[in-house]
Amino acid sequence: MASDFFTRVFSCQPDCCTQKVRDNSPHRPFLYESVLAGVPPKKSVGRSSTPPSFGGSWICVEVEGDMDGLLTEMNLDSQGRDQAQKARYGIGVQVQRITQKMDVFVIENSLGSSVTGQFSVGSGTQRITDQNGKPSLIEAWWEDDILCVKNMDMDANITAMTRRYRSGEQMVVEITSRKGTWVRRTFENFDVDKEEPVTFLPSDKQRNSEFEEVVVASSRLE
Repeated sequence: MASDFFTRVFSCQPDCCTQKVRDNSPHRPFLYESVLAGVPPKKSVGRSSTPPSFGGSWICVEVEGDMDGLLTEMNLDSQGRDQAQKARYGIGVQVQRITQKMDVFVIENSLGSSVTGQFSVGSGTQRITDQNGKPSLIEAWWEDDILCVKNMDMDANITAMTRRYRSGEQMVVEITSRKGTWVRRTFENFDVDKEEPVTFLPSDKQRNSEFEEVVVASSRLE
């Protein structure tokens, strides 16, 4: 049975969106086999001192890859996957509002429900809340101007890798699951009347009790 989350997301069918969903993209090589095998990622390879900017409000305008396969891996049943396909996988619906302060990110992801998370690039394993409101772990680092994120469950089992980068005026987010299923979502920036103020959490050197939980989870990776 499809979760309430996916029911809310994919019951919306935008009339104004005309971008194409590419269902049969060529197979993409899995770029992070070494990471999934437990090899430590490279850190900040070839990037200048100033990171690329992803700040702003972004709406999904295109989806490529095997979305049905990815949703299958997420244990979504056939009815839920059919709803997702009919709703064009969130094109014209999914919005990401990003506030960036150098290597610190606050990302509000709206897709049926809205979840906000913060993480710091290059600060090791950190705890965040996923789109279903459940706690999870991530580790983020730079490879050139690409923001790479390793996604894990609370037992530090790797679930997926993401790559976020700029392509001209667009923002691209690529997701590769542990089984190698690949999806790419393309976003375009849009203006909003008013940006809500964002409060950054303490830095890595000033962790509060919430961040201290990461230390316990990180020990499972050693």
